Amino acid sequence: MRLPIFFYRSKQQGLTLIEVMIALTLGLVLILIVTGIVVHSKSTQAAQTDLAAMQDTARFALDNISRSVRQAGYLNYDELDTSLESSEARDANVMGFDAKSMSAKTANISQPIASSNNSSDILALRFEGSGQPADGSILNCAGYAEAAENTRAWSIYYVANSSGEPALFCKYRGKKGSYESISIALGIESFQVLYGINFGSSGNGPTEQFLSATDIAALDAHISPSELSKKTHWKKVTSVKVALLIRGSSKSRMDEATIHTLFGPTYNNQNDAGTQLDEAKLPKSAQAYFRKIYSTTIELNNPNSSEQ
Repeated sequence: MRLPIFFYRSKQQGLTLIEVMIALTLGLVLILIVTGIVVHSKSTQAAQTDLAAMQDTARFALDNISRSVRQAGYLNYDELDTSLESSEARDANVMGFDAKSMSAKTANISQPIASSNNSSDILALRFEGSGQPADGSILNCAGYAEAAENTRAWSIYYVANSSGEPALFCKYRGKKGSYESISIALGIESFQVLYGINFGSSGNGPTEQFLSATDIAALDAHISPSELSKKTHWKKVTSVKVALLIRGSSKSRMDEATIHTLFGPTYNNQNDAGTQLDEAKLPKSAQAYFRKIYSTTIELNNPNSSEQ
């Protein structure tokens, strides 16, 4: 007896179109989740690596600047014949400019450049060396020992580009009298300085107010040129506040652009350009980097003793 034909049909194989679409959707969702985890993991790892590198950069840069500020105004009493200038005729121990940069080869700070990276400042420090030849106890910002000489040494800090990267530079007078400059810290996008002033007659008391270099220049504008060397407000500086905006090496940040206030939200000086940096206004090539502010305040060990 022959069976009906439907008894010979095999069972259906494969998936329906709806099942295929559901499987593809679930697969895509899974791929997106895994991809997001990988991207987030890489971003987190890059952020941790950048943060560690930025902390090392900040530690080195701020330690270097702090050492130079503390030894500003140093007088070598063991070599009295090297201190030829009186305190009135001698340049101030601390000087600076707002929103300026420097040329590596020009003498001291006599020719500041009118523009700088993100309106970064210049900080210049004067001091005597020690020993003839140098005994290694007094170093300039480049780490070279300064000998006791008839003219005081310089440590000048400013920001410029080094192989396409913003960097903190140190300018100093070399052994042959010519000026030299080296990069001491990469990734410094902004270098801002405020100066703590004591307005008393000696300029040696505690800090009363922090001013920008532009503010100090405005105060000095009211002093007659014949008395400026003696009465300049630069000789009333008793402390220095420094802020660095440092960026990492990888462009892997995924959050929105932000505004960095280098001296905090309470500092609002319209004449002090560069104390705020809006990432949204930076060129596209400079966006998406990790950035962090590092700051410190340094008291001078050797304040000026100007008579006023």
